[in-house]
Amino acid sequence: MVALDKEPVCDLCGGHESHPWRVAYDPGGKRYTLRRCASCGLVFLYPQPSSDGVVDYYSHGKGTTFHPLARAPQIRSLRDQVRTEIDRQIYFSGRIPASTSYLVRGLGRIAAGYFRYSRRYQTPPAGVGRALDIGCGDGKYLAWLRDVWEWEVHGVELSVAATRLAREELNLDIRIGTLEEARFPAEYFDLVTMWDALEHISSPTQELREVARILKPGGTLRVVVPNIASWPARIFKGAWAPLLPPEHLFHFSTHTLRAYLEKTGFQVERMASVGSPHVARSISRIGIANAERISKATIRLTWAMWPVDALLNLMHIRGSLFASARRNL
Repeated sequence: MVALDKEPVCDLCGGHESHPWRVAYDPGGKRYTLRRCASCGLVFLYPQPSSDGVVDYYSHGKGTTFHPLARAPQIRSLRDQVRTEIDRQIYFSGRIPASTSYLVRGLGRIAAGYFRYSRRYQTPPAGVGRALDIGCGDGKYLAWLRDVWEWEVHGVELSVAATRLAREELNLDIRIGTLEEARFPAEYFDLVTMWDALEHISSPTQELREVARILKPGGTLRVVVPNIASWPARIFKGAWAPLLPPEHLFHFSTHTLRAYLEKTGFQVERMASVGSPHVARSISRIGIANAERISKATIRLTWAMWPVDALLNLMHIRGSLFASARRNL
Protein backbone atom coordinates (compact mmCIF):
# COMPACT_ATOMS: atom_id res chain seq x y z
CA MET A 1 0.00 0.00 0.00
CA VAL A 2 1.24 3.48 -0.76
CA ALA A 3 0.35 7.10 -0.01
CA LEU A 4 -2.30 7.66 2.67
CA ASP A 5 -5.12 10.20 2.57
CA LYS A 6 -4.82 12.64 5.47
CA GLU A 7 -8.33 13.76 6.47
CA PRO A 8 -11.00 11.29 7.65
CA VAL A 9 -13.95 12.90 5.83
CA CYS A 10 -17.10 10.77 5.60
CA ASP A 11 -17.78 9.75 2.00
CA LEU A 12 -21.51 9.40 2.69
CA CYS A 13 -22.48 12.57 4.57
CA GLY A 14 -19.33 14.70 4.39
CA GLY A 15 -18.97 14.80 8.15
CA HIS A 16 -15.57 15.47 9.74
CA GLU A 17 -16.28 13.93 13.14
CA SER A 18 -15.63 10.22 13.61
CA HIS A 19 -14.29 8.00 16.36
CA PRO A 20 -12.27 4.76 16.51
CA TRP A 21 -14.74 1.92 16.35
CA ARG A 22 -12.85 -1.33 16.00
CA VAL A 23 -9.40 -2.83 15.41
CA ALA A 24 -8.93 -5.43 12.67
CA TYR A 25 -5.99 -7.42 11.32
CA ASP A 26 -4.90 -8.47 7.86
CA PRO A 27 -3.81 -12.10 7.22
CA GLY A 28 -0.24 -11.20 8.13
CA GLY A 29 -1.25 -9.81 11.52
CA LYS A 30 -0.90 -6.11 10.68
CA ARG A 31 -3.20 -3.92 12.74
CA TYR A 32 -5.72 -1.51 11.19
CA THR A 33 -8.22 0.93 12.70
CA LEU A 34 -11.85 1.26 11.62
CA ARG A 35 -13.66 4.50 12.38
CA ARG A 36 -17.38 5.26 12.58
CA CYS A 37 -18.89 8.52 11.38
CA ALA A 38 -20.59 10.36 14.25
CA SER A 39 -23.25 11.78 11.92
CA CYS A 40 -24.43 8.91 9.69
CA GLY A 41 -22.83 5.80 11.21
CA LEU A 42 -20.76 4.80 8.17
CA VAL A 43 -17.82 2.57 9.15
CA PHE A 44 -14.60 3.01 7.19
CA LEU A 45 -10.94 2.04 7.26
CA TYR A 46 -8.59 4.82 8.39
CA PRO A 47 -5.99 5.65 7.26
CA GLN A 48 -7.06 4.57 3.79
CA PRO A 49 -4.80 3.88 0.82
CA SER A 50 -4.99 6.49 -1.90
CA SER A 51 -7.07 5.79 -4.99
CA ASP A 52 -3.87 5.07 -6.92
CA GLY A 53 -2.78 2.71 -4.17
CA VAL A 54 -6.02 0.71 -4.45
CA VAL A 55 -5.66 0.38 -8.23
CA ASP A 56 -2.01 -0.65 -7.88
CA TYR A 57 -2.89 -3.24 -5.22
CA TYR A 58 -5.32 -5.11 -7.48
CA SER A 59 -3.48 -4.51 -10.75
CA HIS A 60 -0.55 -6.52 -9.44
CA GLY A 61 -2.62 -9.59 -8.77
CA LYS A 62 -3.70 -9.10 -5.16
CA GLY A 63 -7.07 -10.67 -4.55
CA THR A 64 -7.05 -12.60 -7.83
CA THR A 65 -9.76 -15.23 -7.61
CA PHE A 66 -9.50 -18.99 -8.07
CA HIS A 67 -10.10 -19.82 -11.74
CA PRO A 68 -11.05 -23.46 -12.33
CA LEU A 69 -10.49 -23.37 -16.08
CA ALA A 70 -6.93 -22.15 -15.76
CA ARG A 71 -5.95 -24.32 -12.81
CA ALA A 72 -7.79 -27.56 -13.56
CA PRO A 73 -4.76 -29.40 -15.03
CA GLN A 74 -2.66 -28.59 -11.93
CA ILE A 75 -5.28 -29.23 -9.25
CA ARG A 76 -4.00 -31.41 -6.40
CA SER A 77 -5.78 -30.68 -3.11
CA LEU A 78 -9.23 -31.99 -2.25
CA ARG A 79 -10.33 -28.41 -1.63
CA ASP A 80 -9.40 -27.32 -5.16
CA GLN A 81 -11.04 -30.41 -6.64
CA VAL A 82 -14.31 -29.69 -4.84
CA ARG A 83 -14.23 -26.00 -5.78
CA THR A 84 -13.71 -26.95 -9.40
CA GLU A 85 -16.57 -29.45 -9.27
CA ILE A 86 -18.87 -26.78 -7.78
CA ASP A 87 -18.01 -24.37 -10.58
CA ARG A 88 -18.46 -27.11 -13.17
CA GLN A 89 -21.96 -27.88 -11.96
CA ILE A 90 -23.05 -24.23 -11.64
CA TYR A 91 -21.20 -22.38 -14.38
CA PHE A 92 -19.13 -24.59 -16.68
CA SER A 93 -20.91 -27.89 -17.31
CA GLY A 94 -19.72 -27.98 -20.91
CA ARG A 95 -16.18 -26.76 -20.31
CA ILE A 96 -14.79 -28.83 -17.43
CA PRO A 97 -14.87 -32.65 -17.29
CA ALA A 98 -16.57 -34.17 -14.27
CA SER A 99 -14.31 -35.40 -11.50
CA THR A 100 -13.46 -39.09 -11.54
CA SER A 101 -13.83 -39.20 -7.75
CA TYR A 102 -17.23 -40.16 -6.34
CA LEU A 103 -16.38 -38.23 -3.17
CA VAL A 104 -15.55 -35.03 -5.05
CA ARG A 105 -18.65 -35.29 -7.26
CA GLY A 106 -20.86 -35.92 -4.23
CA LEU A 107 -19.45 -33.03 -2.20
CA GLY A 108 -19.63 -30.80 -5.26
CA ARG A 109 -23.27 -31.70 -5.85
CA ILE A 110 -24.23 -30.88 -2.25
CA ALA A 111 -22.31 -27.61 -2.24
CA ALA A 112 -23.56 -26.56 -5.67
CA GLY A 113 -27.16 -27.09 -4.54
CA TYR A 114 -26.51 -24.92 -1.50
CA PHE A 115 -24.88 -22.16 -3.57
CA ARG A 116 -27.74 -22.13 -6.07
CA TYR A 117 -30.18 -21.72 -3.20
CA SER A 118 -28.19 -19.08 -1.33
CA ARG A 119 -27.48 -17.00 -4.46
CA ARG A 120 -30.97 -16.84 -5.93
CA TYR A 121 -30.65 -13.07 -5.93
CA GLN A 122 -28.16 -13.30 -8.83
CA THR A 123 -30.92 -14.33 -11.25
CA PRO A 124 -31.32 -11.41 -13.71
CA PRO A 125 -34.54 -9.44 -14.25
CA ALA A 126 -37.11 -10.85 -16.67
CA GLY A 127 -36.28 -10.54 -20.35
CA VAL A 128 -32.86 -9.92 -21.87
CA GLY A 129 -30.69 -6.85 -22.15
CA ARG A 130 -27.20 -5.48 -21.66
CA ALA A 131 -25.46 -6.10 -18.32
CA LEU A 132 -22.29 -4.89 -16.63
CA ASP A 133 -20.58 -6.61 -13.70
CA ILE A 134 -18.23 -4.31 -11.76
CA GLY A 135 -15.32 -6.17 -10.17
CA CYS A 136 -16.14 -9.21 -12.29
CA GLY A 137 -13.03 -11.18 -11.27
CA ASP A 138 -12.66 -14.39 -13.26
CA GLY A 139 -15.89 -13.80 -15.18
CA LYS A 140 -17.89 -16.82 -13.94
CA TYR A 141 -21.04 -14.80 -13.29
CA LEU A 142 -20.90 -13.02 -16.65
CA ALA A 143 -20.39 -16.30 -18.52
CA TRP A 144 -23.42 -17.77 -16.72
CA LEU A 145 -25.50 -14.67 -17.49
CA ARG A 146 -24.54 -14.89 -21.17
CA ASP A 147 -24.74 -18.65 -21.70
CA VAL A 148 -27.81 -19.46 -19.60
CA TRP A 149 -29.86 -16.24 -19.71
CA GLU A 150 -28.70 -14.91 -23.12
CA TRP A 151 -27.78 -11.43 -21.93
CA GLU A 152 -25.17 -9.25 -23.63
CA VAL A 153 -22.48 -8.96 -20.98
CA HIS A 154 -19.55 -6.67 -20.17
CA GLY A 155 -17.22 -6.44 -17.18
CA VAL A 156 -14.81 -4.13 -15.39
CA GLU A 157 -11.93 -5.53 -13.34
CA LEU A 158 -8.74 -4.10 -11.83
CA SER A 159 -6.78 -7.35 -11.73
CA VAL A 160 -4.79 -7.85 -14.92
CA ALA A 161 -4.41 -11.58 -14.22
CA ALA A 162 -8.13 -12.16 -13.64
CA THR A 163 -9.03 -10.13 -16.73
CA ARG A 164 -6.64 -12.11 -18.91
CA LEU A 165 -8.16 -15.39 -17.72
CA ALA A 166 -11.72 -14.17 -18.29
CA ARG A 167 -10.88 -13.02 -21.80
CA GLU A 168 -8.89 -16.06 -22.85
CA GLU A 169 -10.90 -18.82 -21.22
CA LEU A 170 -14.42 -17.41 -21.46
CA ASN A 171 -14.21 -14.99 -24.40
CA LEU A 172 -15.65 -12.13 -22.36
CA ASP A 173 -15.53 -8.38 -22.95
CA ILE A 174 -13.67 -7.24 -19.82
CA ARG A 175 -12.12 -3.79 -19.46
CA ILE A 176 -9.11 -3.41 -17.20
CA GLY A 177 -9.26 -0.48 -14.78
CA THR A 178 -11.89 1.45 -12.89
CA LEU A 179 -15.49 2.03 -13.95
CA GLU A 180 -14.76 5.69 -14.69
CA GLU A 181 -11.80 4.75 -16.89
CA ALA A 182 -14.01 2.37 -18.91
CA ARG A 183 -15.95 5.40 -20.26
CA PHE A 184 -19.17 3.61 -21.09
CA PRO A 185 -21.84 5.69 -22.88
CA ALA A 186 -24.63 7.27 -20.85
CA GLU A 187 -27.81 5.21 -20.36
CA TYR A 188 -26.15 2.14 -21.91
CA PHE A 189 -26.98 -0.74 -19.53
CA ASP A 190 -30.19 -2.40 -18.38
CA LEU A 191 -28.51 -4.12 -15.42
CA VAL A 192 -25.41 -3.34 -13.35
CA THR A 193 -24.20 -5.74 -10.66
CA MET A 194 -21.66 -5.27 -7.88
CA TRP A 195 -21.15 -8.56 -6.07
CA ASP A 196 -18.89 -7.89 -3.07
CA ALA A 197 -17.29 -4.95 -4.88
CA LEU A 198 -18.58 -1.69 -3.39
CA GLU A 199 -16.62 -2.16 -0.15
CA HIS A 200 -13.38 -2.11 -2.20
CA ILE A 201 -14.08 1.28 -3.83
CA SER A 202 -12.24 4.43 -2.68
CA SER A 203 -15.40 6.56 -3.02
CA PRO A 204 -18.72 4.69 -3.14
CA THR A 205 -20.46 8.02 -3.80
CA GLN A 206 -18.52 8.66 -7.01
CA GLU A 207 -18.85 5.04 -8.11
CA LEU A 208 -22.62 4.93 -7.64
CA ARG A 209 -23.08 8.25 -9.45
CA GLU A 210 -21.20 6.81 -12.42
CA VAL A 211 -23.39 3.70 -12.27
CA ALA A 212 -26.47 5.95 -12.37
CA ARG A 213 -25.05 7.73 -15.42
CA ILE A 214 -24.53 4.56 -17.46
CA LEU A 215 -27.80 2.86 -16.45
CA LYS A 216 -30.90 3.42 -18.51
CA PRO A 217 -33.73 5.25 -16.68
CA GLY A 218 -35.50 2.56 -14.70
CA GLY A 219 -32.50 0.23 -15.08
CA THR A 220 -31.59 -2.12 -12.25
CA LEU A 221 -28.60 -2.03 -9.89
CA ARG A 222 -27.95 -5.04 -7.69
CA VAL A 223 -25.41 -4.91 -4.89
CA VAL A 224 -24.11 -7.33 -2.27
CA VAL A 225 -21.84 -6.12 0.54
CA PRO A 226 -20.82 -7.50 3.95
CA ASN A 227 -23.33 -6.39 6.59
CA ILE A 228 -21.51 -4.66 9.43
CA ALA A 229 -24.71 -4.74 11.51
CA SER A 230 -25.23 -8.50 11.16
CA TRP A 231 -25.20 -10.78 14.20
CA PRO A 232 -21.96 -12.52 13.14
CA ALA A 233 -20.25 -9.11 12.81
CA ARG A 234 -21.42 -8.13 16.30
CA ILE A 235 -20.32 -11.41 17.84
CA PHE A 236 -16.84 -11.64 16.28
CA LYS A 237 -16.15 -7.87 16.43
CA GLY A 238 -12.65 -7.14 15.09
CA ALA A 239 -12.10 -10.79 14.14
CA TRP A 240 -15.06 -10.87 11.73
CA ALA A 241 -13.52 -12.06 8.47
CA PRO A 242 -15.24 -9.62 6.03
CA LEU A 243 -13.57 -6.66 7.75
CA LEU A 244 -10.57 -7.78 5.65
CA PRO A 245 -8.23 -4.77 5.80
CA PRO A 246 -6.73 -3.24 3.75
CA GLU A 247 -8.91 -4.57 0.91
CA HIS A 248 -12.27 -3.54 2.37
CA LEU A 249 -12.38 0.23 2.76
CA PHE A 250 -16.03 0.75 3.74
CA HIS A 251 -18.53 -1.28 5.75
CA PHE A 252 -22.27 -0.95 5.28
CA SER A 253 -25.44 -1.47 7.25
CA THR A 254 -28.99 -1.43 5.90
CA HIS A 255 -29.20 2.26 6.86
CA THR A 256 -25.96 3.42 5.24
CA LEU A 257 -26.36 1.35 2.07
CA ARG A 258 -29.87 2.68 1.55
CA ALA A 259 -28.63 6.23 2.19
CA TYR A 260 -25.88 5.80 -0.42
CA LEU A 261 -28.32 4.52 -3.05
CA GLU A 262 -30.92 7.23 -2.46
CA LYS A 263 -28.22 9.93 -2.43
CA THR A 264 -26.88 8.86 -5.83
CA GLY A 265 -30.14 8.65 -7.78
CA PHE A 266 -31.67 5.26 -7.02
CA GLN A 267 -34.95 4.03 -5.61
CA VAL A 268 -34.45 1.00 -3.38
CA GLU A 269 -36.87 -1.80 -4.19
CA ARG A 270 -35.61 -4.60 -1.97
CA MET A 271 -33.05 -5.27 0.74
CA ALA A 272 -32.36 -8.65 2.32
CA SER A 273 -29.81 -10.55 4.39
CA VAL A 274 -27.92 -13.06 2.26
CA GLY A 275 -24.69 -15.03 2.17
CA SER A 276 -22.40 -16.83 4.54
CA PRO A 277 -22.06 -15.64 8.15
CA HIS A 278 -18.30 -16.32 7.77
CA VAL A 279 -18.06 -18.13 11.10
CA ALA A 280 -15.27 -20.46 9.97
CA ARG A 281 -13.09 -17.72 8.51
CA SER A 282 -13.73 -15.50 11.53
CA ILE A 283 -12.41 -18.20 13.86
CA SER A 284 -9.14 -18.06 11.94
CA ARG A 285 -9.09 -14.27 12.39
CA ILE A 286 -9.26 -14.74 16.15
CA GLY A 287 -5.98 -16.57 15.78
CA ILE A 288 -4.53 -13.59 13.92
CA ALA A 289 -5.51 -11.15 16.63
CA ASN A 290 -3.92 -13.31 19.30
CA ALA A 291 -0.92 -14.84 17.53
CA GLU A 292 -0.59 -12.52 14.50
CA ARG A 293 -0.55 -15.44 12.09
CA ILE A 294 -2.72 -18.16 10.63
CA SER A 295 -1.38 -21.63 11.19
CA LYS A 296 -1.93 -24.44 8.71
CA ALA A 297 -4.03 -26.20 11.33
CA THR A 298 -6.35 -23.18 11.57
CA ILE A 299 -6.75 -23.07 7.79
CA ARG A 300 -7.70 -26.75 7.77
CA LEU A 301 -10.18 -26.11 10.60
CA THR A 302 -11.70 -23.24 8.63
CA TRP A 303 -12.25 -25.46 5.60
CA ALA A 304 -13.64 -28.28 7.71
CA MET A 305 -16.17 -25.94 9.35
CA TRP A 306 -17.68 -24.82 6.03
CA PRO A 307 -20.84 -26.92 6.71
CA VAL A 308 -21.41 -24.84 9.86
CA ASP A 309 -21.54 -21.68 7.73
CA ALA A 310 -23.95 -23.37 5.35
CA LEU A 311 -26.24 -24.52 8.17
CA LEU A 312 -26.33 -21.06 9.77
CA ASN A 313 -27.12 -19.52 6.39
CA LEU A 314 -30.07 -21.87 5.98
CA MET A 315 -31.18 -20.76 9.47
CA HIS A 316 -31.15 -17.15 8.20
CA ILE A 317 -28.08 -16.21 10.23
CA ARG A 318 -26.24 -14.41 7.44
CA GLY A 319 -23.37 -12.01 6.97
CA SER A 320 -24.10 -10.00 3.83
CA LEU A 321 -26.62 -7.46 2.62
CA PHE A 322 -28.36 -7.52 -0.76
CA ALA A 323 -29.98 -4.48 -2.35
CA SER A 324 -31.89 -4.15 -5.60
CA ALA A 325 -32.58 -0.60 -6.78
CA ARG A 326 -33.80 1.18 -9.90
CA ARG A 327 -32.31 4.29 -11.40
CA ASN A 328 -34.67 7.21 -11.00
CA LEU A 329 -36.54 8.17 -14.18
